[in-house]
Order: sequence, then C-alpha cells, then structure tokens
Amino acid sequence: MESDCETRLGSVLRRRMMVETADVLSMEKWLRERKEGTSSSAGHLESDAFEVRVSVEEVRSGTSEAPVPVTALYPALGESCQSVLGVASKLLDLAEARLQSALQHYRDGEHVDADDDLQHFHGTVRELFCCRSLGDGFGGLVNTLQIALTRRKGHPLEEAQIDALLGVVTKLQAEPYIPFPDVVEHAGHLASVGFLVDPPGLDAILEERDEESLR
Repeated sequence: MESDCETRLGSVLRRRMMVETADVLSMEKWLRERKEGTSSSAGHLESDAFEVRVSVEEVRSGTSEAPVPVTALYPALGESCQSVLGVASKLLDLAEARLQSALQHYRDGEHVDADDDLQHFHGTVRELFCCRSLGDGFGGLVNTLQIALTRRKGHPLEEAQIDALLGVVTKLQAEPYIPFPDVVEHAGHLASVGFLVDPPGLDAILEERDEESLR
C-alpha cells in the first residue's frame, strides 16, 4: 500500500503531465516576448515554477498540507487559452460557482433561485462532456453527473445532493486526469445520497440477461 507521501507525490506528478495540453500559442508568445524583453508575465511564470518545485519538495518530505492547484502548475491556462484543458478549467470554475450559489440559496430558503442555479449547472455539465478527450476518467465522471441529473426528472435536489455534486466538481478541478477506476468511488457517493447513476434501461437489460442465463 502506498504511503500518504507517495500518494500525494503521485497526484502532483500526474498533474505535472498536463503541461502537454497547455496552450502552445500562449507559451510561444511568452517565449518570444521574454526574448525581446517585453514580457510582463515572466516574473509570474518564474514564481509559479518556483512554487511547483517547492510543492514537490514538500510532498517528498511529507510536509505538504494541500494539493498543488492546477492554475499554479499551468499559468498558461488563462482567458485566452483554447486548449481542451483550458476550456474544461473555465467550465469547471463556472460549474463550481453555480453550485456554491445553489447551496447558499438553498440554505437561505430561496429554493426557486437554487433550482435556477442547478439548471444552469446542468447545462454546463453538457458542455463539459465535450472535453471528454482529457481521458476516460474525466469523461466517465462527467457522464455520471449527466445521468444523475437527467434521472432526477426535474425533481428538486436536497442540500446533501448539491454538496455531493460540488464534491465531484472540486475533484475534477484538482485532478482532471482522474483515473477511470476512481470514477466508481465518486459514483457510489452520488448514489449514497439518492442519485440514480446507472444509464436508463440498464436494469432491464441486466434482468433480461439474468433470465436468459437461468434458462
């Protein structure tokens, strides 16, 4: 079994691999400006790189208390970034804001406003599915969200259910390259608060298969 230190280090290294999908045009522009001495972001990028090195050392020594934010690892993920990871990052931020707003409205007794936030969140989930090329884990978890929301058939959500959705979005923000096996764990948590996470019709298919196996 991996130690906590090894687990945290593995998480950081997986996120470090996301540089492969960073916005190449933005990076080329930064390199060109830096060469010409006109870049205003050089200091920020060097600072971010230093923070990443420090964070990795903290993980190795077991002193790290929190995962490294994706934005710290990849400063190119700004407003102009049109890579799949950049688009997914912006959509996840929007999804988080909608869920945070829905939670606050729910706690304030403003259920109509909470439902409006959740309807907008559902629309964002559909857009996130277009970013499924990030990996099977990302696509699988977004698809699970879509099924869970669709199978509610418009019924209002409880606070625990909104909080569970927020937990999934937060996980995707921190680890967009989530391994597919981890999707099962998060799907199980959604099911534990009352969501139906299996595709419609799957139960009937499984029942038919079981009946045929008994013949």
